[in-house]
Amino acid sequence: MFLSESHLRRLIRKLIIEKGGVHQFHGAGDAETLTQYKSVPGPKFGKGKGSVVNPISDAPEEIKIADKYIQEEEPDELIAYSRGGAMVQELDDEEYKKIKKIKYVAPAAKRGWTPKPVKPAPSGSEAYADSGDSLVSLTQVAQIASDAGIKTVKVYHDRKLPDLVGKPTGRKDKETGKEKISHWRGVGIFKHQTAADKGIGNKIDDNSEVIEIPANRILQAAGKKEIVDWKGARSKPEQVEQQWNWVNNYKNESTVRNVIREILLEKKKVKCPLKNGKRDYKCEYKKYGGASKKGKKDRAARNQARKVAKREGRVKKGDGKEIDHKKPLSKGGSNAKSNQRVVSRATNRKKGNK
Repeated sequence: MFLSESHLRRLIRKLIIEKGGVHQFHGAGDAETLTQYKSVPGPKFGKGKGSVVNPISDAPEEIKIADKYIQEEEPDELIAYSRGGAMVQELDDEEYKKIKKIKYVAPAAKRGWTPKPVKPAPSGSEAYADSGDSLVSLTQVAQIASDAGIKTVKVYHDRKLPDLVGKPTGRKDKETGKEKISHWRGVGIFKHQTAADKGIGNKIDDNSEVIEIPANRILQAAGKKEIVDWKGARSKPEQVEQQWNWVNNYKNESTVRNVIREILLEKKKVKCPLKNGKRDYKCEYKKYGGASKKGKKDRAARNQARKVAKREGRVKKGDGKEIDHKKPLSKGGSNAKSNQRVVSRATNRKKGNK
């Protein structure tokens, strides 16, 4: 009797009652990930290259396999790739509770594979997407993350993906006989497949990086039509390009914001030295870019109050007197005479902002 390596691994785990570890639910017709990433075991749904039954509820035997697998393995982490993200929602609630963490990778739970709502994810769960994916939209991953209680989506972003568009594919068109030229949807299908390399196999190429984007920020962009959700339909090349460009722009804007933040933090680290044992207000004013709009408005009001009091003879130059606002302007006090009084400089400075 011949036993495959995956069956042998499972048998050994059963014999020594080993549970936990990292496991995977493979995608539609994509059971080869079980052999590509042997260190990440999982159940096989369907025969051959894997099941493509849609909806999954039409294959109750697959749901039973999934439930039984989770019951036996009790994963520390379950990587749910593509259709596997929909299979997670079909799990029995009691079995689902045994999963300690879920890592959604290009999950297709919003593409019609299951009508069931997304389950709340265990603490520490993650959601990953690819900016160039033409099968599972970025919006869908963000919606799954939001429904599951995952605050951010980690986006694989290939900086050089546009270089692949417009290049000969090496295949000929059956009708025209001409060589086919790659387009955004075509390279996007490839990016959906390689998301498994990154999410399951932890293989991130030199041209790619991971950009963390708040799920609600992605959903806001979708609401403004900055990116498009093609749901379960066939995506258009321009929609995929728009999605990639949005992520690229977000990355560039984030880089600028981070540089500005670092400059401001650096400025705060350098404190103005004391001048004759006292704070150097001129240095601080220059260092922090001057007063706020409210501060400037209050200062103008103080100057006006002093000017009026001087004209009325209540104060004069060199008398050591100042105009005190009973209720400070900074706390909402008015500049009316009823809120003013003449006090000594020492009294006014001692009072401060009280």
